[in-house]
Amino acid sequence: MRNEPHLPHSSATSFGARIFAFAITVSIVQYAGYQALPEVFGPPHLETSKLSRISPPTVLENQVLFLGDSSIRDTLGDGPTIPQLVEEQLNNVRAIAVDQPGYHLGVFAEYVRLITSLSVRPRAIIIPINLCFLDPKIQPPGFEMNTLQWRIRLWRHPVTRASIRPLIVLKAFSDDLQSRREWLDQRIWSAGRPRGCVQDFVGEQFKIVTPENMKKKLEFSYLMDFDPNSSRLSALEELQADAQSLSIPVLAYVVPIDIETGERHHGLRFRELVKMKIKRLRQICSRPGTSFLDLSDQLPALRFTWRKEESYPYPNSHFDQQGMEQIAASLAQELRRVAQPSRSREKGVALDRAPSEKAARGALGQSSF
Repeated sequence: MRNEPHLPHSSATSFGARIFAFAITVSIVQYAGYQALPEVFGPPHLETSKLSRISPPTVLENQVLFLGDSSIRDTLGDGPTIPQLVEEQLNNVRAIAVDQPGYHLGVFAEYVRLITSLSVRPRAIIIPINLCFLDPKIQPPGFEMNTLQWRIRLWRHPVTRASIRPLIVLKAFSDDLQSRREWLDQRIWSAGRPRGCVQDFVGEQFKIVTPENMKKKLEFSYLMDFDPNSSRLSALEELQADAQSLSIPVLAYVVPIDIETGERHHGLRFRELVKMKIKRLRQICSRPGTSFLDLSDQLPALRFTWRKEESYPYPNSHFDQQGMEQIAASLAQELRRVAQPSRSREKGVALDRAPSEKAARGALGQSSF
């Protein structure tokens, strides 16, 4: 029988011990340097081109965490955001926004896991549910935000934080989890019926707005069936579970949809199919401690700003200031109900309307990110 060469057990053990000792030494030096000079030795903040910076997350303690995307901001001007408008109606409570241009529930779930792993307890968490981005088929390759999710995961622990920069430099993560061809070839289903492939709903031909193109875009954005194995819907469930572990109330709300335009091109079927999808979302958001608010049909068509936007001339989730104020008023009213009983009474702080508009405006300058 042939004897295979092998590394002596003692040598292998010694080599592994040296690697382990080196890793421990690097971690200790990194951690000590971070404590003394965090700006020099510290890992990168969570801030990227896609996520607002909140470091350390402890600033969220006893405040309202508002997760979101471009739907919470004034995309045509420089007006107050929906979190700022919500804050105006609350007393002694900051509404801190952590938002990104692209919507991804996986990113939001990772951030909530981060703050709960650090035992940070916001007064409440507000999460918008943007119906047109719950299926990854809607967004082309590059919008999976895999790198950002890994940055948040690694940021949870002091030891793994040190690996963020090297891994990014080595391009260990990729946001292109599928090729463009694979994306275009994915099948589309609506109300249980096949509707073609993604390539039938995107492309150069949609730069010209026609009634047929408008009808297709509305179907693609709002009427596709949910994928039963959707990782984004799973992320919504995980987010609630993590918040529930620290008894943090969650307010999930369906972002308003331009129902009027949808019915103009699809008839009453548009509202019916949208409400069927929202029924499924309500079931997912039925955990104890989660409040579900359906604002899908709250706003008339004139409150949406997509007609004034050149980059994407089809219905989206961007609103004018009056529309944002209506959304903020509904959220503030619901927030008082869900967050009042548990935390605010303990702290002696009420979630009442601010004593004056001037005082609320003054608070905004201190709390916007």
